[in-house]
Amino acid sequence: MFDKDTFKINLATIVTSNCKKGVMMDFIKAINVLDFLAIKIPNLSKKKAIKLIYFAEKEHLQRYGSFIVEDFFVKWEQGPIPSNTLNMIHLDSVYEYDKFYMPDKYKKYLKKYLKFGNDEYRIIKSIKEPDWDEFSDSEIEVLNKIIDQYGDKDANTLGDLTHKESWWDSVKYGETITIREFVKGLSEEDQEEIRLHHEESEEIKNYFKKLYEYFFNKKKKAYC
Repeated sequence: MFDKDTFKINLATIVTSNCKKGVMMDFIKAINVLDFLAIKIPNLSKKKAIKLIYFAEKEHLQRYGSFIVEDFFVKWEQGPIPSNTLNMIHLDSVYEYDKFYMPDKYKKYLKKYLKFGNDEYRIIKSIKEPDWDEFSDSEIEVLNKIIDQYGDKDANTLGDLTHKESWWDSVKYGETITIREFVKGLSEEDQEEIRLHHEESEEIKNYFKKLYEYFFNKKKKAYC
């Protein structure tokens, strides 16, 4: 059942945090989520990590009305991919995407918390514990639930599970997975309520984006 009260708390946190950072995706949250998973799951590969993030984002959206990392997911052969998070994992490797932009201060933050294997699996290892203040109670609850539910499964099994998602056959390869797909399976009432709340959150984010640009006189894009 969709929890409206927790949604309002999470929305306020997301808006304040991301507007201050002036970014589209919350890199700090993404780094801490990967760190959270890495300290709980030994030898965590990139493939397994991004599948766990998908299930966590879906669970948190359906339960609390908001995403954790605020990344966007694209459908590929092996399952849904959190695009910017994967690009972040590929930094400083032969798999790095040259058009991906991550501000230097977040790259430094990334290197302080995580290191990655050099091969295609990009095993994720924690250097220091996550910054727990970056998480809401609902986010920690959902991440722990996803680890308990899926943490012992290998990446290929998790990929197979994503192929059974209700939206799988209706989304083409390379297309973004929308809110509408993420909430399939819920009651019509909950689906509509989450979609409406998410639309409202986008309006609020855009409002704070304009305030951010006005007060700080930013000419560059300051996505919230």
